[in-house]
Amino acid sequence: MVWSPDAVLTLLSHDKPAVSALVTKKGPPFSVTLFQIMLDDNNELNTYEVPFGSFPLDKPFELEKAGIGTAFMLLKREVIEKMEPPWFAGFATKKGQLKGTDFLFCIKVMEQGYDFLFDPRPKVYHIGKCYYGVEDHIAYLEHSENGGQKACQFSSIDATSVGKYKSSFAGPQPSRIPEVASAVAQGLESFRQRLSKTDGKSSLSLSEDDLMRVQKKTGIEVPR
Repeated sequence: MVWSPDAVLTLLSHDKPAVSALVTKKGPPFSVTLFQIMLDDNNELNTYEVPFGSFPLDKPFELEKAGIGTAFMLLKREVIEKMEPPWFAGFATKKGQLKGTDFLFCIKVMEQGYDFLFDPRPKVYHIGKCYYGVEDHIAYLEHSENGGQKACQFSSIDATSVGKYKSSFAGPQPSRIPEVASAVAQGLESFRQRLSKTDGKSSLSLSEDDLMRVQKKTGIEVPR
């Protein structure tokens, strides 16, 4: 990651337990790694990408049940001290979908009763073939608007490598560390039950017209 000292000072100025800048993926379409954790149709935890254009880029904002990639996150010590290990662990869902360590970590932060504050103002860049930030995602969307957004997926990993990768993850898939898998499963179930007591829906305060505009612009269905 690439950042400047003033980006750190901006996050510190909020004096919040958990605050993060917006960070993007390092490959096209360079989307912001902001996601909401909600229950899917099978009552299982799942992540839903927050569509670009549904959150401000000029001021801090909060979004219920939302997490983000941990690339540029500021946490007060109390947040970590309240957590039980494992703090970071990847896992696979019952359907075999891989969930990275950011997903579990954000769940653990929210389990302690904290919500993230997101600040889009610090300029933070993800190193790939070059340095990529929010403006690269905007440029991608503008470039692809006329011709339709292209599906960009990396397909260079063969099936055998994916199998080995899955086997190292905790959760329903076989894990090399059974106690970690057990702790992850317990944490996920606890958070799933917590969401079941609420409506489990998105808290994006957008009108139906706004939702359709964002979906048309980004190609991402907004969770309702």
